[in-house]
Amino acid sequence: MLTASFQLSFSAAGALIASYEWGSGWLARSPKRAGFGLGSIVLYFSAVMGASLVAWLATDPFIIYHFNQFSSYSLLANTIAEPLVSFILMPLVIAGVLLLPFHLAWIAFTPMQYGVDLLLAIAHWVARMPHAMWILPGPTDDGFALLVLGIVWMYFFKTRLRWCGMFFALAGFSTAFFYVPADVFISDDGKRVAVRTDDGQLAMVRGRATSVGAQQWSRASIEQDFENPQDTPTSCDRLGCIVTLKTHTLAVLKRPEALSEDCHMADIVILPQKVAKDSCKAAIVIDQTELHDSGGMTLQFKDGHVITRKVAQAQGKRPWAMLGIENENEP
Repeated sequence: MLTASFQLSFSAAGALIASYEWGSGWLARSPKRAGFGLGSIVLYFSAVMGASLVAWLATDPFIIYHFNQFSSYSLLANTIAEPLVSFILMPLVIAGVLLLPFHLAWIAFTPMQYGVDLLLAIAHWVARMPHAMWILPGPTDDGFALLVLGIVWMYFFKTRLRWCGMFFALAGFSTAFFYVPADVFISDDGKRVAVRTDDGQLAMVRGRATSVGAQQWSRASIEQDFENPQDTPTSCDRLGCIVTLKTHTLAVLKRPEALSEDCHMADIVILPQKVAKDSCKAAIVIDQTELHDSGGMTLQFKDGHVITRKVAQAQGKRPWAMLGIENENEP
């Protein structure tokens, strides 16, 4: 329930069911159309647009919270792609599966590849439109809980009381005005580290700025691009980098040979290898063990304190995925 995939699927399905239930009376009174006349075609595309609009409105709050992005033309893309998926791709998928035991699946899967290519072409065409994607701050965690309450309220109530959920949803979403990006982003292997400099720009201290994880960090910082490394207050050599953020000095090490020197210079040390706890005198040491257990983390500097948020804590303490997490200590 804490993953984006479940929340998006649940919200879309719940919204479609609730909206159909709400509009079922109008649908029952509308004239029935049979065949493939112009009226049926108009009705079909109207239904596609209506379903796409409902799913768009239902999933966008979750997309903004998890990915800090808003797609302007989702309704257009879905309206164009839906007939392709419904009438070509899905029938070919079913046919291909049925033909698998006879080793004839290529008869369906070969033309399906052209359909998939066309679907991707539609997606790329829409993505290249002006202002296709906006980077937006998401609601706070408490605001997100209030937002979800309002959404579920609207799905479950059938009377006019349903619309009271709108106030909870709007109140929760309004907490986006209090959004504060993290100051340090660290991947689960310690080989990608980004920092938000004092002027608010995002800079990659270690790793590629073009990686998928780095692009997610840039959206979480409400930034389109990374700052040029030469313009950041960072000092690097072959062993690692030293960067000063607000009142903290951060050491991002590539090799453990720099540990003895940088532990005296920095109050926060990050390295992808495992180190003994008593081998570094820095206030916070984030090593391989810490990163593996946390699944990646962010650091936020507030009033002289360091607030740590871990991926594992946000996703839940599952015993089959996070063995030993109950024993970890906050830095």
